[in-house]
Amino acid sequence: MTEKATEGDFVVAEGPSVWGKPRGGWHFHDGEFVGLYWFLWAGESWATVVAPAATQLQDLFSGIAGSPVDVGEASGPATGFRASWTVDGYSIEMYAHGPDLGGDVPDERATAVQLHVDHASRSAREDAAARPASAAVQDRNG
Repeated sequence: MTEKATEGDFVVAEGPSVWGKPRGGWHFHDGEFVGLYWFLWAGESWATVVAPAATQLQDLFSGIAGSPVDVGEASGPATGFRASWTVDGYSIEMYAHGPDLGGDVPDERATAVQLHVDHASRSAREDAAARPASAAVQDRNG
């Protein structure tokens, strides 16, 4: 993967087009490594590429980490599902995004498998630190 941009504590990278242009990166909080993330099979056909690949990836993680602690289907008009695991202090979260996300996201960009592998306690601290800032923005925007 080649580095595309660095924004504060995040690094964003993109892989070669022959691999379906995977995107990924890693992030830090308070100087500590938090985790890695990837977007795989972005923009590919939901029915023939993304859904089958996501199902296989979920099965692979289940074979290694056991049954997911959280599994769910997309709500509303969106297609997709999620699964997450906790293993030895790490969280693995997988989201299979299908078409019909709505909003300004065209269907050809909506499909992807989003994968996060984080150090669970560091990720929780990062989320907690982000909550006051997020609440302040919501209050300001009404």
